[in-house]
Amino acid sequence: MLFFKGLLVGLGKILPGVSGSLMAISMNVYEPLLSSISDIFKKPKESIKFLFPMLSSIVLSIILFSKILKILINKYYFSILLLFIGLIIGSIDFSFKEFKNKSIPKILIFIFLIIFPIFINIISININIKVSFFNNIILGIIEAISTIIPGISGTAIFIVLKKYELILEMLSNPFNNLDILFPFIIGIIIGVFVLSKLITYIIRKHPILFMVIVKAFTLSTLIIMYLNTLKLNKSIIDIIVGEILLVLGCILSKKMNNLWHLYIVKLLNICYILFERFGMMEYVYHGSPLKDLKIIKRNISTHNKKWVYATPSKAIATIFLSKKGNDLYYALSGDGINDQIELVERKKGMFKKIFNCEGYIYKLDASNFKSNFTSWSAEVVSFSDERVISCEYIENVYSELIKLDNKGLIKLYLYPNRPNRIPLDNSDLIPKVIKWYKNGYDLTNFYSLYPELKEKVVELLD
Repeated sequence: MLFFKGLLVGLGKILPGVSGSLMAISMNVYEPLLSSISDIFKKPKESIKFLFPMLSSIVLSIILFSKILKILINKYYFSILLLFIGLIIGSIDFSFKEFKNKSIPKILIFIFLIIFPIFINIISININIKVSFFNNIILGIIEAISTIIPGISGTAIFIVLKKYELILEMLSNPFNNLDILFPFIIGIIIGVFVLSKLITYIIRKHPILFMVIVKAFTLSTLIIMYLNTLKLNKSIIDIIVGEILLVLGCILSKKMNNLWHLYIVKLLNICYILFERFGMMEYVYHGSPLKDLKIIKRNISTHNKKWVYATPSKAIATIFLSKKGNDLYYALSGDGINDQIELVERKKGMFKKIFNCEGYIYKLDASNFKSNFTSWSAEVVSFSDERVISCEYIENVYSELIKLDNKGLIKLYLYPNRPNRIPLDNSDLIPKVIKWYKNGYDLTNFYSLYPELKEKVVELLD
């Protein structure tokens, strides 16, 4: 599935007005992609597992579609350029909500960032940037920045710099252009690893100013592209066809922006069905008491991280349908893959009390989820909101757990039965609650459930 998503991101990379980063956002792979790059030295195995299929398909897509675009550009340069301009116009949000507070500094920055690039382009109109090792590194850095920043089209920038044909030639025939490709890749690496954290910081700390800069930059790029078309030799037929394509590009891009999410969802759902049928799909599960969720959103939980939690085990997801239970009510071990899932009732009647409820098990695409980010092997996390594939209603969680026990999918220990590792007096909880207390946990609930352990805990704390 990651490979398929990468193909669409690669297409977005080389088409102006269809940002690769926005394409990645629509398919929930933007943040996982950035985090995998950032964590490649901290968690190389997990990062490479995500990056390899993703990046390989992006590269394949860019090479494939570059060959097609190269042919079209060579034959119909003027018309294709106007189509690109139309695509960019349609992608721009002209509401200018960033200026609702009428901030003079932001307006001045906006005007300056539109006028200055146009002025530079006019005075350097006859200057052609030479192909050199250093300049190719700069082009790679531009490509990296446009990949990281949502809404910026690297393709449009290359057109303004009169390097789009060079990039297309390099991408469509990479092995014949290693002298260009090598420094270009160096620039991408520099841009991604050096600038990604800085750009991410600016996006988070100054989102409105950031959007002002992006929008101004996009508009200036658009104007420069159109001014450059005026210098091209063209016939009346070229002008008519070009203007028609400009309008069509604008309409198409606008439609894509309005219905993009819907199109992507439908396409992904079809792929999920096909991949599942051919055994190519992996899923994880998220248990929730909430009904009719379409998106599972990230929440800050016990690890103080904004993650979506899930598990490859549907049985474990069933356990977490109840939000009342925790370590004070039961002991849970095993991941259902390497060892048996065991659920131990700590006091008589606790299971009926906390699991006498309904819930929903949501099936999610496993592509974005990473393991080894928590201490439990059965738990995986995603750094982005996740789209729901399907949902199963569980009428009564306790009854469902009994069924799972009968099927051998979990092992239920109803009080007083328990494995030897869990003492009957529940004294194994003492080290846990002491650790919790040191992290700010209020022990009132613990003392009410286990008054017999209070004296020992107080003694150890003292």
